[in-house]
Amino acid sequence: MACTIPNARPRPPLSARRQPLVARALPFRPPVGNMLERMSDPSLEIRSRVERDAREYFGRYIDAYEQLLALAVEMLEPDDGWHGRPIDGDRPADSLIALEAARGLKTYRAALHLCLGGFGQQAAMLDRSLFEGTVVVHWVRANPELAAERWDQHSRHNRAMWYQRFTEAGIPVPEIRDLPSEDERKALNKLFGGWGTTLWPGLPMHKLVHSIEESVGRARRAEEDVRDRAR
Repeated sequence: MACTIPNARPRPPLSARRQPLVARALPFRPPVGNMLERMSDPSLEIRSRVERDAREYFGRYIDAYEQLLALAVEMLEPDDGWHGRPIDGDRPADSLIALEAARGLKTYRAALHLCLGGFGQQAAMLDRSLFEGTVVVHWVRANPELAAERWDQHSRHNRAMWYQRFTEAGIPVPEIRDLPSEDERKALNKLFGGWGTTLWPGLPMHKLVHSIEESVGRARRAEEDVRDRAR
């Protein structure tokens, strides 16, 4: 049975400033028109048709997603987009937040690319990664010193874990210096699990979410106060 999806309401196009930002941020798009007709790969034609249908049926939402992507890219521009204080290399928490932001932006791009290709369910699978990154950033902001310590501990635990796996499998690996001692390895296993099953902050997701509820609540209340004063 055919399913009719109501078309989106007319919406303004992307601003002239943000159009190139979206074009640069989105993944490769197959060519359309006469060039596409001359190409032999049928998958490119299918991908182009699916994207055209998606934009026809869900254009208002896709425009909003692309506007959000353009805003994020614009805000991260080093010259005139970033309005926060400079990232301090001596503050590990700054680097960790920047890393999570960069990874989240790339994951968001991937989800949008999947949606435009007709893989909505696969795009939804990336939601957890985006949610985890958001929670981790809030946790790092609330616990900058502990975050730096846990990141270093997690890195050491990973080195020991992979070294053990390779040696047990008989795979030759270069000698790794400064591996954790047996006692340290046991302590790290308690934090991250014997095979790294816990997130690098050393907490399962439900406890990580609980740990940031108070700080997120304060931030929301402060934002509401600012909006009330601006009215």
